[in-house]
Amino acid sequence: MFRLASCMFALASLATTASALTVCHDFTWHKLTGADGDNLGKEEMIKRLESKDHKYRRIYSFTSTDAAALAKGQRYLRTGDVVVIGTGNGHSGIMTANGLDHFIQVPGEVGQKRAPGNLPKGPTRAKGANAPEDIFGGHFMGDSLERMIGRLSGRGGAQPVAIYSKTDDLKVKITWNTKTDVDLWVEEPNKAKCWYSNRMTVNGGHLLEDITSGFGPEHYAMARAVPGSYVIKVNYYSGPRNAKVEPTTVTIEVTKFAGTPNAQTQTFTKTLNDRSETQTVHTVQFE
Repeated sequence: MFRLASCMFALASLATTASALTVCHDFTWHKLTGADGDNLGKEEMIKRLESKDHKYRRIYSFTSTDAAALAKGQRYLRTGDVVVIGTGNGHSGIMTANGLDHFIQVPGEVGQKRAPGNLPKGPTRAKGANAPEDIFGGHFMGDSLERMIGRLSGRGGAQPVAIYSKTDDLKVKITWNTKTDVDLWVEEPNKAKCWYSNRMTVNGGHLLEDITSGFGPEHYAMARAVPGSYVIKVNYYSGPRNAKVEPTTVTIEVTKFAGTPNAQTQTFTKTLNDRSETQTVHTVQFE
């Protein structure tokens, strides 16, 4: 396997060039947005990913030497997901329909700005590069996670890996029309239940809010669904203190493959008439 340079080199002084990339995070950001990252650092890139404008979140973290976790991470990847590897300024790339796309600085060209459409194909190195002969860089397309990690030089041993995504295999939203406490329950495979008492399940299901004073919304998200049935329920927990119980209409939006071209949304309504009443809304099946 080739041993390649990472994007962690200190940068030389740079000429100003429009639409030019210098480091791997510039490349990732350009692939995602079409903009120049301008020597973008890892932490700033993550901050931008997680901003309200982009709405990415970390869906899976693992250690590169964990073979089972590495295989799971590969299965998790969807087009548009961002992979961040390593400590310090690290390395990053983006998932495309053909695999992971990433750029490693070319030995002998550290700090050189390059046009996004004219990146040298890896593995390559500049003539007379002041780097060990087994160190390479360049633009790599269609890599697996394992291959991407293996291309980084000087990274012996375990490395942290994180996957950032804005897609969900299953997403549920509920709203309701009274000042009552209505709860969203999702009963997942493996006897896991996501609700206010267990807002993060072993399967990765996440209840984002627990609204207790009316109207909602409450959201459930499952980034990558394990196979099996997902039973969606709504529960009338309580009304306002000392207030009369009143019928409450709950609107439930259920989306499979949210954030992808294959998104499918169904909308349901249920009326809850009394405290402790629970109604099953819908069952979603994943193979």
